[in-house]
Amino acid sequence: MGDTPTTIELLGKAESIAIPTDYALLEELFAAANGSTGTRLLRAYAAMIGLCCPAVGRMCRASYSGHGYDAIGYGRQVYSWLHDQKVSIAEVSAAGAVLYPQIIMAAFPRDPEVAEALGK
Repeated sequence: MGDTPTTIELLGKAESIAIPTDYALLEELFAAANGSTGTRLLRAYAAMIGLCCPAVGRMCRASYSGHGYDAIGYGRQVYSWLHDQKVSIAEVSAAGAVLYPQIIMAAFPRDPEVAEALGK
């Protein structure tokens, strides 16, 4: 994954990406976005932003565990905070479009990534 982005843009500022390594969390984020549209997808993307961009997660003061490990509930709080900060729907969508493929690859690596990780 040589060209994998390491930041997303929110309000003209680059926010560092740190994809979680917890498989259950990755699966929960994938499940929240998979097949979703409209506001549900935006909330799934907001959850990804809050959980994959540590600075945003800290600033919005949302707690994933406090939402019962519910990605959509957590994402709703993050999305509201992003909206209050004047982050546009387009920015949330663009950030989610960067994070979602990285979450998929982290949760469900393909053969080439596995071979590369094993040094083969």
